[in-house]
Amino acid sequence: MVPAKFCADKKRKTKYCKTEKDALAFCRKAKEPGWTFDGFLPPVSKTKEDEWNVALRRFHELYDGDVGKAFAAHDRLHKLAKLKSATVREAIEDFQTWRQTQVGIKWEQSTVTENGYHLNKLILGWGSNQLSDLTTVALREFFDEVKGDRPTIYKSISVFFVWAVKRNYLAENPLAPIEKKKEIGEFGVNDEPYPVPTFRRMLRIAAGLDSVGPGAEPTRDFIELGRWFVLSGFLGLRSCEGKRENRKAEAIRWTDLHWDAEVPYVEVRDEVAKSTKRKNDARNIETPHYLEAAKAWLDYMGPNEGPYIVRWTKRQIQELTRRFTKATKIKFIENGFRNSFATYALTYNGLQGVGKLALEMGNSEDICKRHYVKNIAPGSGRAWFSLRPFEVVSSAAATA
Repeated sequence: MVPAKFCADKKRKTKYCKTEKDALAFCRKAKEPGWTFDGFLPPVSKTKEDEWNVALRRFHELYDGDVGKAFAAHDRLHKLAKLKSATVREAIEDFQTWRQTQVGIKWEQSTVTENGYHLNKLILGWGSNQLSDLTTVALREFFDEVKGDRPTIYKSISVFFVWAVKRNYLAENPLAPIEKKKEIGEFGVNDEPYPVPTFRRMLRIAAGLDSVGPGAEPTRDFIELGRWFVLSGFLGLRSCEGKRENRKAEAIRWTDLHWDAEVPYVEVRDEVAKSTKRKNDARNIETPHYLEAAKAWLDYMGPNEGPYIVRWTKRQIQELTRRFTKATKIKFIENGFRNSFATYALTYNGLQGVGKLALEMGNSEDICKRHYVKNIAPGSGRAWFSLRPFEVVSSAAATA
């Protein structure tokens, strides 16, 4: 009870507190000099008071008499009332716009673009719905039905929801209650390499040396694709390093090929390399048999018009890849060229070469072993890096 002397109308008032701790804090504050009670509420009508009593009884029943839960529910409703109003589509668009300001600081353009594909799956399902209406149950059903790499999609969506809470689009993260390992699954390890004869056929078709099939004439329509095969398969470049994600992005250029240097090398500039926590991510590739294989094929395919070795961007290459698969029936392996490069490089030199390989790939030794290396027959590495436009690998080496 607040004494009348502290109240503006000089009538004592009742002050309700959630906990004993809050009540004691209130009493301490009341002892401060000059303190007046600012919690005065004007009297209400009997009808309004009855309505409140009904609401209080309803809360009591709903939360099994747990007053703490009732207060928590009230606080949650209060937070919801202050949230930014946005549909799922509007919030995701705001998120992607914000992320563009972070490109080169926190994320690569390739990461932002890939996450956009995953977030688009949410837009397709609930684009016009209010983001604050999206529930944990709805997200569980989403992951039950979603097609694609579920752990990767979860990772992309998770970053968005954390951002949405911090930017007051959501009061709480609806993804948080989902147990990732049990309900989503864990990341797999994509370490499957291409067989040497398959890669040889891919190179020769792309270079216009062999036809796509019986009765067809050789074509150079797949030259841009062939250059990507070479950069990733013989030099181990990531997709985002070998070809541009979009027209504003950077990728390896012809001027990065230093064939005539005293010690020949290929330069992967800092602005091309995938960003890490290192101050500078630039690296050089200088192992002779990598360079000899890449130079032989790039020299044969010839330079294109423009500064980039692969002139086309990611979307154009994806379309060319679909055409290549349709014509040749060869299925692409996810991250297959870089996997193959690492695997065949180690069978060329043995495991003592992991350290050098990791440096040239821009990875740690542990990541290199765990994600890219698959045990295959000795000698296969020499068959892989001996592939040339006008040299046929012996049948024994090709099938090793």
